[in-house]
Amino acid sequence: MKVEILNPVNLPKVWHEIKPLVDKAFKYSQGERTANDMLQPLMNDELWLLVGTDDDFNLVGVIIAEEIIHPQKKELFVWTWATVDGTADELCYEQFENALIGIAESTGCHQMTAWCRKGLAKKMNSRGWDDSCSIITKHLH
Repeated sequence: MKVEILNPVNLPKVWHEIKPLVDKAFKYSQGERTANDMLQPLMNDELWLLVGTDDDFNLVGVIIAEEIIHPQKKELFVWTWATVDGTADELCYEQFENALIGIAESTGCHQMTAWCRKGLAKKMNSRGWDDSCSIITKHLH
């Protein structure tokens, strides 16, 4: 498996594959956003889009994240993290987490935060993320 940052110029070619995953993940949200709401900020390079593929270049999962600047700290906020089949193995979690850490550290973020379903929270707790009300956070500095 390989996780890469998708360049916005390539997004129109693969949005038809990514959109259903994002919509699937957002059905568990409070209705703040839809996949369509994410498209323009992704195209404007305002959000990060991580794409995971298998050895045959089939889509495995996606993450959409945003840098949020607070008065005292900067965080990388994960809007959505979805896999094609709704599950992931340890390698998948590790690859996506490493990609997130790379972005967060290269942009000066102090922490990473994600709203998530309890299943993801449970998996990420063992990786050093703290679980509070299905909000998980990993401090970097």
